[in-house]
Amino acid sequence: MIAVTGILLLLLVPMAVLLGRWRAHAERERWRLQIYAQLIEQSDELVYVTTPDATILFANPAVERLTGYSREEIVGNTPRLFKSDRQPDAFYTALWRKVRARKTVRTVLVNRRKDGSLFYESKIISPLVDKTGRVTHLVSVGRDITAEQSRQEREMRLADQLSHHFNNLLSPIINYAEMAADTAEENAQADIRADIEKVLTGANRLRDVLGRISAISLDSCLSQGVQAVGPVVRGIAKIEQQTLPGNVSLSLEMDEDMDAVGVEFDDLALVLSEVIGNGRDAVEGGGQISIKVVMSAFDGDVNCSTCGAALNGEYGDISVTDSGRGMSASEFANAFDPFYSTKQSSKLVGETLGIGLSRVRNRVHANGGHIIVDT
Repeated sequence: MIAVTGILLLLLVPMAVLLGRWRAHAERERWRLQIYAQLIEQSDELVYVTTPDATILFANPAVERLTGYSREEIVGNTPRLFKSDRQPDAFYTALWRKVRARKTVRTVLVNRRKDGSLFYESKIISPLVDKTGRVTHLVSVGRDITAEQSRQEREMRLADQLSHHFNNLLSPIINYAEMAADTAEENAQADIRADIEKVLTGANRLRDVLGRISAISLDSCLSQGVQAVGPVVRGIAKIEQQTLPGNVSLSLEMDEDMDAVGVEFDDLALVLSEVIGNGRDAVEGGGQISIKVVMSAFDGDVNCSTCGAALNGEYGDISVTDSGRGMSASEFANAFDPFYSTKQSSKLVGETLGIGLSRVRNRVHANGGHIIVDT
């Protein structure tokens, strides 16, 4: 009997140890899940979870605060509850095609609150899959970027006002220079006329730059909203191709998935126009400009060239390269500063105002993106 009791005790001791370990593991898992729940509940990011057919199962308080809908109104509904008319149906069709292919979507949307007002949301939609690869849920994590968009619109209005002011100052300079050139020609003063013509060339180039700034500013005020990246890039590339001299070629390579990625039209149009314009100037004697648009994944091993942040996750990767000489280290250090130019002419009278790349940086960062420069 004593031997039997001893055997039972020996068996019970390992069982007690295993039970204790199980309880400790369960407690750690419970604590971990509690932290995750608090993180989502208290986050300012807009988080909701849906079924594969987009029925919302959960929404955190940030969604309620921003949209004005209660959790009871949101749960059981679909994201169409927040839909505005700023994205075309083709955009949503392409987005859902990518989601159903179990791909993560990174996009920007203009959505509508309960009171009818609009807000800009930078969003990532990720499918959750089980061991068989079947999509079980969709997770949407978004960030309100309305303030950034409003600030950019104010900046563009200011740019338009400055452009108009400089044009007013420039008009008499051009008029008097033209009269002086005519006088020099009448008096057979060829050297003087040649110098005046240089002034006129610089002034007219400046007027063209100011007109371009004003046009971009006007386009921003008449915002076309969020559009799919693919059609926007193709449209801008076609327009820019027509402005290039005959000795500069432009090529485009793009993944079809980019039709499912959304972006603020005005921002991408400005960024592409400025960067392609820089490429055109860099290959002034003739060369090649190439645009490549793909989805790229980063794991923290690459840093933004302007803010230094490490890139993590999947991004719409828009690369513009040219066959020019590139930038020196000193030029690169100042390239994104306002009113800095690598061109030989004056910053205010000549080919450029030197504000293009600083605006590119601001627009890219406002959309949650980054810039990588290889020169």
